[in-house]
Amino acid sequence: MMPYRRILGLLQVGLLGLVLLAGAAWSGSQVERVPGLSIGLRGGGILPSTDLSGKIGPQGALFMRYGLGAKLQAEVGVAYNQYIIEDYAWGPLGSIPAATDEYMTHLSTVQWRLVWAPARYTTWNPFVYAGVGYEYFNVEDLRPTRGTWDGIGSGAEIPLGLGARYQLAERWGLEGSGGYTFSFSKKTDGSRLENASGSKDEGGKNNYLEFNVGLTYDITLGEIIERPAKPVAAVTPTPAPVAKAEAPKDSDGDGLTDDDEQKTYFTNARVADSDGDGLTDGDEVRVYRTNPNKADTDQGGINDGDEVKRGTDPLAAADDKAQVEERAIPAPAVGEFTFPVVYFPTGGSVLSAQAKADLNKAGKVLLENPGVLLDVVGHADNQGSAAANKKLSRARAENVKAYLVQQGVATWRIMAGYYGDTKPAASNDTAEGKVKNRRVELLQAK
Repeated sequence: MMPYRRILGLLQVGLLGLVLLAGAAWSGSQVERVPGLSIGLRGGGILPSTDLSGKIGPQGALFMRYGLGAKLQAEVGVAYNQYIIEDYAWGPLGSIPAATDEYMTHLSTVQWRLVWAPARYTTWNPFVYAGVGYEYFNVEDLRPTRGTWDGIGSGAEIPLGLGARYQLAERWGLEGSGGYTFSFSKKTDGSRLENASGSKDEGGKNNYLEFNVGLTYDITLGEIIERPAKPVAAVTPTPAPVAKAEAPKDSDGDGLTDDDEQKTYFTNARVADSDGDGLTDGDEVRVYRTNPNKADTDQGGINDGDEVKRGTDPLAAADDKAQVEERAIPAPAVGEFTFPVVYFPTGGSVLSAQAKADLNKAGKVLLENPGVLLDVVGHADNQGSAAANKKLSRARAENVKAYLVQQGVATWRIMAGYYGDTKPAASNDTAEGKVKNRRVELLQAK
């Protein structure tokens, strides 16, 4: 007798593993949709579970399903199975069996099933099924004889099982399933026997195990069910931080932005007094209404700055000649002015705000004393190589000269020189000493 109980146990373990594998891959995002109309094809094996020994035979089925609800489908299917039996070849009229024999039953079924998916997910859907069916069978090659019976019969059956479906695409699915079918016929295995005494033995149960894989196609996708949204606690949005507007750039500190100087007034955005009349560009535009690009706006012979100092109107030429003798006190002589020393950060040659302020004063003195010549001499500390320090000191000196030229000082009046780290003003052994050595000296030429 075939050990079908052992095979049944293996089948159950396999189906449990299939469900557990599906569970590991479930997305957890439930799909609330009533399944539509679908068709499918499945195939696999069938193992007889009777009083006689059996072997696994092929099975194939066509089926159609339709959704009755979000979790329930109705299925109707037709199947063909080969029911393979191993038995003894009985002698005539029930005599002692002579040898082992194998024969086959052609089993055709029509089944109506309810397929229930307790939890429908986006990728995997486990399900169980139960139903009723009708079977028609034909036992082949009843040899040497089984009495007068021709081996043909029919009966009712009840299929039970479980499986899981994997969504391959929007409409296509792959599924595996297995189950056990209870048959109400006692003759499916061909064990109807008419012996010498005239009694009939139709045997006991004629059930079977089935296991298969299938492919399904959804003809229609079905209706989507609106699922009530879970209440979400109201969250007060945190206002995004407002970025502080960056102040318009005013490189020379004259009260006008660089953008206004370049696009509106056409003044030098890096020189506070573009026309050298003693008034800043901002004061000329906003206070005195004079032309920041013309030293003598009213062309009366006295520049705007001098008129403001002595109290005359820089926009009226008539008062210039009448009060020529009342000019303001001239600017200090060069001898009363000490030219500044400009300092730089380590490795840098860019002028700081303090350096520009000092050079603005120096440029004003030079403009008011056109006979003065100037030497600007660059230096460096001993950080780095001698060649690099010499190049750095040169850049510092040339930047100072360029700034003075931008203020209106003629370039021929300024001579730039550089010494690298060869003439320190203090010891390079301390940080304070190095600060004093990173410098450009402004020296009046003799």
